[in-house]
Amino acid sequence: MHYSSIASGSESITDYPVDLLSDEELVHHVEHLRKQIRILKLENEVLEMNIMRLDPSLMVGVQEAFKYATKLPTASDENLGSFLKSQMTKMKLNENLHAVSGTTRSLRRADSRAKVNASTVTRVAARINVNERHELLSIAIQHVEKNIHEWKKQCKTKTALFNAQLEACDLWIIDTEKSAQSFNEEVIVKGYDRLTQRIPAEVWIRFMIEWSKSTDKKLDKLRLKNSTLNTQYKKIKATIGAKRELSKNLTPVDFDKKRIQNQEAEKLLEIKKVQLYELKAMAGDANLNVTIHKNAVTFVNKYLTKLENLKVQRTRQTVQIEKESKEIELQVNHLEQKVEELKKLRAAYYVPDIIDYVAVKDQKHELLYGIKRMETRLQINKTALSRTYKQLRLLLSLGLREGDKDTDTVSGYSEQWD
Repeated sequence: MHYSSIASGSESITDYPVDLLSDEELVHHVEHLRKQIRILKLENEVLEMNIMRLDPSLMVGVQEAFKYATKLPTASDENLGSFLKSQMTKMKLNENLHAVSGTTRSLRRADSRAKVNASTVTRVAARINVNERHELLSIAIQHVEKNIHEWKKQCKTKTALFNAQLEACDLWIIDTEKSAQSFNEEVIVKGYDRLTQRIPAEVWIRFMIEWSKSTDKKLDKLRLKNSTLNTQYKKIKATIGAKRELSKNLTPVDFDKKRIQNQEAEKLLEIKKVQLYELKAMAGDANLNVTIHKNAVTFVNKYLTKLENLKVQRTRQTVQIEKESKEIELQVNHLEQKVEELKKLRAAYYVPDIIDYVAVKDQKHELLYGIKRMETRLQINKTALSRTYKQLRLLLSLGLREGDKDTDTVSGYSEQWD
């Protein structure tokens, strides 16, 4: 398509006799030609991109020329005609490319020059110079960068969408596994009837009803969450639209106005800062006085609490003393009664004679001696009775084969002795 590079600076391998070239020189020229071909392919791609972006109708003749070139015969008698046709096609293509480059330059310099008609572009040179190539290449790079930026945005949105879909699939898988596990536990394992060796339909229906209820609850939660997200999205969209409108309506004068307002606000802020420092100093003094008064109040409160506690303690002591005084009065009255009784007893007391006391003492001694003698006799009788009881038991054990009458009599005697 584009042959300006070969015509301008590249050397053809036909300029040198192939028989005189060495292998290294031949390889070097072949590599050089391959490099030139790669460069020409890149230049052709850039030119095609620019032409298709600016005016796709210019590529109609080029495509027809390519189709015609592919259909050309390879006979030697038609080489001259094909060469002339290729030269004519090349001239048309160079004219079109020069017109495209002139159009791009006119678009870039539209702010500094007047409108230029496309028919007035000079066609003296049929080649594209280096500056035009750089200009076309920069335009193509900008266009490619713009497309890449748009593709990145689309990729980000698609990746976010795919991640959301993957998360939703994970949640669906988890819910499905939980439902399957609960189904296996409640229906297949617990609902299995060993007598009929079947699963009753009631168990299945109950499980499906409960599962549908839980699913409805989850759907309600998801609907609520979706509605909240939609409201948030609408709010964010409205704020973004408002910001876009503000960005469109803003002018440099507005920025200057805002800058002046910011400067005035900064000055006012400095004044307010100074006032704030003064207020902080005053507040510090006030806080110091407040802390001093708080300490004094706490000391007074502590002293007051001590006095109140002492007052309560003294009231308790007075109540206790009153109770003790009442008890002491009662004891005094009781002791006074005892004193009166003692006085009466003392007045009515009669001291007996010594002979009477000795006689009473002798009677007491005789009575104590009789008690001891009776206790000794009782002990002797108990010993004899126990010995007799043992002998009777021995007799009972020896005479078990005798009649019931004798046994009853003996048992009666034993009971009496017991």
